[in-house]
Amino acid sequence: MRLAPASPLLGLLFALFFRLALSAPWEPPGPDSLVVFEDDFSAYPPGALSETYTAVQEYHWTPKKPEWGPWIEAVYWPHWTVGDGLAWHIRESGGKKVLFQKQEILAEDRNAVVVTGDRFWKDYVFEVELTPLSFENPVGIIYRVENSRNYYMLSLEENHKWVWSRRIHDQWVKLKIRDFPYRTGEPHTLRVEVNDRNHTFYVDGRRMDITRRDFHHPEGRVGLIANSPCEYRKVRVVMSSQAYRDFQQRKKAWELEEQQLSEKYPRPVLWKKVDLRKLAVNGRQMRWGDLDGDGRLDLVIAQRENGATEEHKRYISGLTAMNLDGKILWQWGTADTLQELFATDLPYQVCDLDGDGRCEVVFSHDFKIEVLDGRTGELLKSVPTPLHGPRHPDSFYAEDKYERIPAGAIHFADLAGAGRVGDFLIKDDYNNIWAYSRSFEPLWTACLNAGHYPYVADIDGDGRDEVLQGYTLFDDNGSVIFDLGMQDHADAAFIGALGGDCFPGLHAYFCAGEEGVIVTDMQGKVRYKEILGHAQRMAIGDFRPELPGCELASVTYWGEHNIITLHASDGRELAEYQPHFIGSTLAAVDWVGDGTALLLLSGDEKQGGMLDGYGRRVARFTDPGHSVLCCDAIDLTGDSRDEVLLWDRDKLWIYTQGTNVAPPSTIVKLRKMPLHSRSNYQMYVAVPER
Repeated sequence: MRLAPASPLLGLLFALFFRLALSAPWEPPGPDSLVVFEDDFSAYPPGALSETYTAVQEYHWTPKKPEWGPWIEAVYWPHWTVGDGLAWHIRESGGKKVLFQKQEILAEDRNAVVVTGDRFWKDYVFEVELTPLSFENPVGIIYRVENSRNYYMLSLEENHKWVWSRRIHDQWVKLKIRDFPYRTGEPHTLRVEVNDRNHTFYVDGRRMDITRRDFHHPEGRVGLIANSPCEYRKVRVVMSSQAYRDFQQRKKAWELEEQQLSEKYPRPVLWKKVDLRKLAVNGRQMRWGDLDGDGRLDLVIAQRENGATEEHKRYISGLTAMNLDGKILWQWGTADTLQELFATDLPYQVCDLDGDGRCEVVFSHDFKIEVLDGRTGELLKSVPTPLHGPRHPDSFYAEDKYERIPAGAIHFADLAGAGRVGDFLIKDDYNNIWAYSRSFEPLWTACLNAGHYPYVADIDGDGRDEVLQGYTLFDDNGSVIFDLGMQDHADAAFIGALGGDCFPGLHAYFCAGEEGVIVTDMQGKVRYKEILGHAQRMAIGDFRPELPGCELASVTYWGEHNIITLHASDGRELAEYQPHFIGSTLAAVDWVGDGTALLLLSGDEKQGGMLDGYGRRVARFTDPGHSVLCCDAIDLTGDSRDEVLLWDRDKLWIYTQGTNVAPPSTIVKLRKMPLHSRSNYQMYVAVPER
């Protein structure tokens, strides 16, 4: 059958449709638009941009090298295997510099991602020229990046597919899939135009699709994502003049709100400087207690033996005691000058064992548990560490290389009902825990998925502490009350009554890595569990005083760094924010005195400071020359409110509350972790005592 010729009107409609479906790549911005970001990578030095992240960056502030320019590596996994194990490099290709991702990544949730732009960007055109070098895994772009686990993605994937996806944590939804034949080694341009909930997509100038219905991610940065080798040659972001004005208004409104709020909080003022250059400080190895009975806290710094590795990595070689006037009280062992940072705890504590008002120093060294006089450093007691125990099925490794354990951590408790601490717990890395009496006699031991650090509290009112280690709750005599039986180790745990209507009474709270954030009752029944990335650290306090009870704040590491999630006392999510892409200490700080807690990120002036429960930076550290490597929060002036400690290898700066805001007439007493059992892995708490 012969077809009738098309009418001129129909031909005009087809031509108009074809024109609307095309958008020339890299066409100049229109008269009412402007380029807000562009990069062709020509200004970057050749070589690796990615850097190795280790456990050190969990709570040490180590900013990225300046070669990144406006880009940020938003995801880094330490298990990539190609070459140097790093993802992003600058190299020459076709006579021009390109950003090259070289890893072949099989896991869907371990993407290589870099981002740029501003969290307040909303409506824009994002255009990228890339050259896929493999069909194996997706390569493409992401936009409206709220954090490293929440964004939209446009990707080229195997079987010649173009895919539009939405990611909300571990939930990936492929919203649209279209055929698109592409070849490796040939450049393509991906483009998205996003306006409110409207998204329009192009590849090489051809419109692939349009949607007017998705509004899950309302604003956010832009980025590049590649799970296969890929070269990125050109990036551009264009906004209309109105969209740019709206962005500026939102950003300025947030900054103004932060500034106005900061005036309602005490301003951090420098209280004291301490010279640490004689102490050979290696990161967060610092303990506090009154060593000489003068009513003031002193500090003890521990040094690790040079070259200590594997099971022997916690071998203490030296201890130095100092007061806050910078006077060295005594030194034991060798104060080396090795320039190293390490993430692990060193096994030592400062505790008043005999109740005389002066603390002793208890530590493990050379397969012994030893006690030094706090005033003089004289050796008072020495007993051998326990014989090594069995390997737990969920452990990383067996710890049987030595006959006796090189101790991993020490924690004090009152297991005997004496009315004060003196008994103690000692553990290896991941397999076993031992309980000792205050006379240093062994009481009981257990093999378990030990996690990093115990928490003790008298939860049944008998005057004796129960012990929460890993996922196991022990009675004071070592009998098991519950064991959750989960696999990834728990980084920190806490038992408390946080208030609120949903979960009244005592509950256990776990920061549990790949197991997420967990809340259980005292029989081990899981009341809440959610995985929002690798939960690395947690703080508990009244971060939102207008809500009933206290809140939990968890922060991620290992992969998608520093996503802070605020949870209500029953665990449900209240908010998420990612103030930067490095690890955070995330200490709960009793800064105000009225029961409100703040979150301490780091001492960095621009990206650190203290946040309120809405992610607003309400206190900053702005004095020139202050330390940023390490931070902590401890009451050093004795007014019940915390001071903020910032230190590095050379100096300690201590900040207290300024007089711009008067302290409350009644200081609300908060429950905090005791000074006699400090740890890099402790749960930071600032919970009103009830």
